[in-house]
Amino acid sequence: MAFSDFIVLVEAKKNDFEQGWGQCLAELVAAQKINEDMISPVYGIVTDGNLWQFGKLEADVFVKDAENFTIDRLPTLYGALEYIFQLIDQPAAPLSRLGRHFHMAYNLPFP
Repeated sequence: MAFSDFIVLVEAKKNDFEQGWGQCLAELVAAQKINEDMISPVYGIVTDGNLWQFGKLEADVFVKDAENFTIDRLPTLYGALEYIFQLIDQPAAPLSRLGRHFHMAYNLPFP
């Protein structure tokens, strides 16, 4: 059974965002495999409840938004969340509208 439209949300335990992104990335790869689609984008969010970070895995390239979102700027955070849900409806839309720059892009070593 194939699914579509994945958003993975991971808690950054003890504010460890590096470990949170490791877990999120593993789940994004799993989502690609469940979908049997290694090309279409899947989206990830890592949060400690106060700080929210967004990323995307498309094919074997992971991109993390350079901007951090916080609950003290709720309208901006809600806008970012709404945009992610809009991306699910229109998967060809660029993630770059979320923040000013993306500073992390990784080519993953998929077989």
